[in-house]
Amino acid sequence: MKFSFKKFKSFGRFSAMGLAVLVLLSSGAVSFRAEPAVQEAESSDGYSLVTQSEGVSLYASQDTGDFYLSDTSGRRWYSSPVGISEDPFSKASYKTQLRSLFYITYADLEEVASNGRKHTATSYEAIENGGVQTETTENGVRVTVNFSDIDITVPVTYALENGHLNFSVDAANIKEGKRYLLLSVDVLPAFSAADWNESGYMLVPDGSGALINYNNNTSESYDEYVYGDELSVEKETFSTVKENIRLPVFGSSGGKSPFFAVITDGAAAASVTAVSGNDECGYNTVSSRLNLRILTAKVMFSKSWTRQSAYRTSKRDSELKNYTVRYYPLSGEKTGYTEMASVYRKYLIDEKGLRRRNAEPSFNFDLIGAIDVKANFLGFTYYKPYALTTYKEALAITDELRKLGVEDMSVRYLGWGNDGLQNNKLPKSAKAMRVLGGNKDLKNMIKGLTDNNIKLYLDTDFLSFDKGTKNASKTVYNEVAYQDDYMYSVYASKLDATEKRLVTPAKASNYSERYLKSFLKYGCNISLSSLTNTVYSDFGQKNNCTRYRIPGLFSEILKQYSESKISVAGENANDYALPYLEKIFSVPVSCSGFRSENEEVPFYQLCLRGFIPMSVPTQERSDNPVKNYLKAVQTGCELLWTGIYEDAEVLSDTSQDSYFSTTYSYWADDAAEKYAEYMPLLKKIGNSTVSEFEYITENVSKTVFENGITVYVNFAETDYTAENGGTVPANGFVYY
Repeated sequence: MKFSFKKFKSFGRFSAMGLAVLVLLSSGAVSFRAEPAVQEAESSDGYSLVTQSEGVSLYASQDTGDFYLSDTSGRRWYSSPVGISEDPFSKASYKTQLRSLFYITYADLEEVASNGRKHTATSYEAIENGGVQTETTENGVRVTVNFSDIDITVPVTYALENGHLNFSVDAANIKEGKRYLLLSVDVLPAFSAADWNESGYMLVPDGSGALINYNNNTSESYDEYVYGDELSVEKETFSTVKENIRLPVFGSSGGKSPFFAVITDGAAAASVTAVSGNDECGYNTVSSRLNLRILTAKVMFSKSWTRQSAYRTSKRDSELKNYTVRYYPLSGEKTGYTEMASVYRKYLIDEKGLRRRNAEPSFNFDLIGAIDVKANFLGFTYYKPYALTTYKEALAITDELRKLGVEDMSVRYLGWGNDGLQNNKLPKSAKAMRVLGGNKDLKNMIKGLTDNNIKLYLDTDFLSFDKGTKNASKTVYNEVAYQDDYMYSVYASKLDATEKRLVTPAKASNYSERYLKSFLKYGCNISLSSLTNTVYSDFGQKNNCTRYRIPGLFSEILKQYSESKISVAGENANDYALPYLEKIFSVPVSCSGFRSENEEVPFYQLCLRGFIPMSVPTQERSDNPVKNYLKAVQTGCELLWTGIYEDAEVLSDTSQDSYFSTTYSYWADDAAEKYAEYMPLLKKIGNSTVSEFEYITENVSKTVFENGITVYVNFAETDYTAENGGTVPANGFVYY
């Protein structure tokens, strides 16, 4: 039987005796399930035992809903800092957030359209004003907070299960009035926050992974959408080159109470945030935010001096019922990001269907088939397909590489069919391109590669196209959400480039289902890169679909293809795609390098190594090919090149000039040398996971694989003497 109660301000925190009387008066209802002796011993600090699971206990305050976890060693993980009254740094606005189970951001409809102003309110302030109701659940507590002055009510629940805590925002039962719109909910903003005296770091899943040191005194915070920025929000310029979040996780290590967290429900609607201790905030915090609506600006009168902006919010997604974050308390001597990776990998195996692929390591390269080039007819400019690598030439390239000693190849062929790399329109069926040799040559190429044990992935894009507006995703202003091609040198879009459109997400399922039937006739594998790494919304009035639904929609497509007896590959893949992929091309090997970040780490690779074969980004297009190569060696990833048969000069004055260095003859010899040097190590490692990883120095890493192989990688310009006396050459590696 559940027991509900509201906060009684005149009582303050309940005493042990008061709690006992209250329980007796509840006609047999038990407020928190616990043995009386334990409950009485712990209730003197305002917390009572709720439940226990696998050596972890959950205690909660009946007054406020605040809680903490404890383990058998006595370590505690508090929902908000207990020593905040002693905080000499945090400003008042920060302190109320730090004291809160959550805080909200909202907009006033009477002003938001003209100025885009946002407001915040904290659960701590609402609770102080008596706006809280709590009740026990099966393994936890439900807390309903009423922000009475803005007529918004937000219910949250937390429960202890199998030694971890699940904290959920009950989005389906959020209530709003007519004037104020709820934009977001920041969940447990200071859970297990480390203070100004502690040493350690926070893990954020930026690209491959990044560490933010405690108390690094930077004024910049980390705040990024899971799966990348919203692509259906209009941008005038592209001001930042950055990595995306691929895994919805975060953590904290080194303090008194280390933890690791996974966003298990609603990740596509989330952001990950982190603040290192500084002059304005004394605590080191890493947490997540549920984004219920997106507020976007539209520039009005952009060609006049009266340049102004109008603002509009997106709709709430009625299908988003719960937003859940799972918190794992970490105990023992080792609680670093390598251990966090092990926890996450186990979660993927146990609950998401991740399985170990027993695949032999391979040499990987991308081939570019056809692109569009400018042409003229009677003074009119138009675009026509041009072959960079025909089907026959693809076979010729693999033959040349085999002569150089390269075996064990995997080929991903981009721009091989339909309209080539441009994807002028979404493919309804798999078709060979005449300019590349037609259907006969395509089948001959597939047979030739298969006969030589070369695995082929034909890449297909069901999301982006560049002609027409039918079924294109829209902005909140019901305008096509064009995807510009940006020049990173000046952060502006290319004027002569065709703007891409993104299909409304629901239509992707229609195209992919019809396409599969025609693709199976070729008898080879498929790469569905865009489905594995692209998340966006359609805010249009007709096909409204928020990004929250995308992982479910795209997972169904990936599942359908993976169950069709063909191998599916992805690129830089998000977590929802992992159970269906046999290979991941071009995984992230760096972080964004924000000022808030102190160190990049290979967290993505540590999670997946040994389960899904992965390659680093393409070697010949890397800003630093030596570092890119060593990043692969560091965690046992495969290498990748991008090749065309034609001379790269033909790419001048085309939208694909970024492939300028890809003529295969430019890199074939280097690839063969690295194949000979690195493949023996890859075969020794096999499908082993990483059991230990650390940076011995700033530039030297040590990796111990599951089967005992140890690899030292030296990114420095001078040799390094390892602990066993061996020499690790500059910009090189050794293994034992």
